[in-house]
Parts: sequence; structure tokens; C-alpha cells
Amino acid sequence: MKKQASKKWQARRAKIVASAAFIKLFEKAKQAMRDPHRKTCVHGHPIKPANAHVGDLRRTKRYSCDPCWRKQQAKYLAAQA
Repeated sequence: MKKQASKKWQARRAKIVASAAFIKLFEKAKQAMRDPHRKTCVHGHPIKPANAHVGDLRRTKRYSCDPCWRKQQAKYLAAQA
């Protein structure tokens, strides 16, 4: 059952990331970066709309790397257990 929820969530995220409005937000956030020509995050993930954290980009209008964010959340949750 958990895998079905995960697939549903992934499809929903993919739809949001592919939308024109999200890509426009991404481009605006990328131009606001200190180095807008940077190709990767600190940990080597490519900076592109598919790797953007949806919530941060929508709420704060700033780019944060989703793979890095997920890894950090996993560490935090493991430490809480």
C-alpha cells in the first residue's frame, strides 16, 4: 500500500514540475541566485526544474535541491527515532 501512495505522489509531483508556471518560477529563482550560471548544487545534483523542491520554490520563491532536502529529512527522521 505504501508503494501505491508513493507512485501517486510521484506522478503528482511530475505534473507540477512540468507545468509552465513552475518552470517560470524556477527560471526567476535561478536568476536570483548568487551565481545563476552554476550547473550543480553543492552535492553535485544538476540544477533543473525536476530537481527543485516544489514547496520551497512556491512558498519562498527560492531554489533548493529536492534530492538534498530528502536526504537531510531522512537523516533527521532517523535521528528522531
